Amino acid sequence: MATELFLPPTFPYPIKVVSLDLSSHSTVNRGTRLLTYSFLHIPTGTSRARPESRFGTWDSAVEGIVDRWMIKPGDIISEHQARDSAAILVTEPCKHGVQIGGLCGLCGKDMTECARFQSTYATLTYSPQLRLHRLFRRLSRIHPNDSLSLWPHRLLRRGAED
Repeated sequence: MATELFLPPTFPYPIKVVSLDLSSHSTVNRGTRLLTYSFLHIPTGTSRARPESRFGTWDSAVEGIVDRWMIKPGDIISEHQARDSAAILVTEPCKHGVQIGGLCGLCGKDMTECARFQSTYATLTYSPQLRLHRLFRRLSRIHPNDSLSLWPHRLLRRGAED
């Protein structure tokens, strides 16, 4: 299934799509330019400021194959449209949904290099005590009357449940 990529909310909307820099079925890597856009900038500090055209680019945060573009050159995109509609569909070889110790649990890729994943996933630290705690919480829900007898040697107190 293809991943929907949306234009960033930080763009100076409205923008006009100048060019799509990759065609359908092209290989895309992180940092590859996806499109070029233009926008109107109004300089500050002068009373007779005239709007001027400026240009920007959008680079990929994922790797894969471009499935299809949902926009075309010449489209004028508002902030609302960018938030509600994907700009491009990319088929990723792996979505890296499971990460363990900085590595993808599915493909083994080093995720510490990828800025996209450093900020979007929580770091989980598992200890034997935490695993035991979760097991006892689950068993307590299944057998509520026997929950106190499940706590061996009172290692975990009932008040420590979340």
